[in-house]
Amino acid sequence: MSPDRAAGIIAEQPWAAIVERGRFVMAVDGGTPARLMLRELAAKCVPWRAVYLVQASESADLLDDLPIPRENLLAEEAARREFAIFDVLYLVRENEGFLVRRTHL
Repeated sequence: MSPDRAAGIIAEQPWAAIVERGRFVMAVDGGTPARLMLRELAAKCVPWRAVYLVQASESADLLDDLPIPRENLLAEEAARREFAIFDVLYLVRENEGFLVRRTHL
């Protein structure tokens, strides 16, 4: 899935989760596709104050381009303690991005 297509799909996801639970939790793997997807996502209409972002890979700093409150950025281990569900998980395998929705930990 291309980074811009993934960003378009992800940008539509937060609203229902925020109504249901007051937050949207997204985990993002590292790599170039993730960086490109996050740049595309940053340009979308997303309620960033209610978005929690988990960097699933510490291989790269992917968060520089996002207008997200810094307190909403979580390490994977902290997120596992705090949240039972990731609304979206963006994985990168062999330099290709994949979306997984509503993932229980």
